[in-house]
Amino acid sequence: MDKKVKRAYEILDVPESASREEIEEKYSLWLLRFKHEQVKERNISEINRSYSTIKNELERLDNLERFKINPDKSPFRKKVDHIIYYYKFHIIAAIFIIGVGTYLMINWMDAQQERAQLESLPEPELGVMIYGPSRTAETDLLEDRISSLFPEWERVAVEFNFAPLEIHSEFDLGEQQSSIIALMYDESDLFISDTEHYYTLLELEFFQPLTDMEEELEEMFGAENLLYDTLERSTEEELYGIDLTGHPIFDDLELVPDINHIAAIPVRIDNKENIFAFFEKLAE
Repeated sequence: MDKKVKRAYEILDVPESASREEIEEKYSLWLLRFKHEQVKERNISEINRSYSTIKNELERLDNLERFKINPDKSPFRKKVDHIIYYYKFHIIAAIFIIGVGTYLMINWMDAQQERAQLESLPEPELGVMIYGPSRTAETDLLEDRISSLFPEWERVAVEFNFAPLEIHSEFDLGEQQSSIIALMYDESDLFISDTEHYYTLLELEFFQPLTDMEEELEEMFGAENLLYDTLERSTEEELYGIDLTGHPIFDDLELVPDINHIAAIPVRIDNKENIFAFFEKLAE
């Protein structure tokens, strides 16, 4: 034991084997004595320094025990333990970065594999986009239902794109922006949207008028389910959407409850033959 530490035990008047409780108790007794009587054999600053010296020594011994560093270890082991102790946060950060990098790499590889699989598939006869406040959707179930209506079709593709109904935070704003970016690259033939998002996209002139099939659609679904509107580019009211709310094809898709399902066709779609065939099947 260091001479300074030994002297501290002598000044505090406790044995070197004293427990922490005994040291604290003795120190408290010294403070009481200094408060209530004249102490000639010691001064308070000397007692405080000794108490601090002993406490620091006990903490040092605790650290040695905790990290298992002792004089019997080899110099190499001591250096390793020293590095782990003083650079543990750097090591944790490095492990975290490696973990994140591995996760991103796996996701990138999965995305590449999925893209390759999609490119190997035939072009879908019908692509449907569910756009709105539903964070999840049973797209596979809807694909199966549409495929069962058209067994001759090789493939049907159903996607969903989440878009929040209201913006309450920067996170909501980010999700809304992400949904808009996704729209720019989407190639779906038919959109199924809730009422609010339908009108939002309609104002952006995202949908085309259904004038060429208006009479047939009215006969299929009834005039009460056809949605007309007048956009800036046109002076006349035109048909843009079909309200399919309540149709059994949307049952059990885990969509947000109590919202309308409005079908509309994006302006970029030229060939509407399969879309019209789908409408006919829904109307049967």
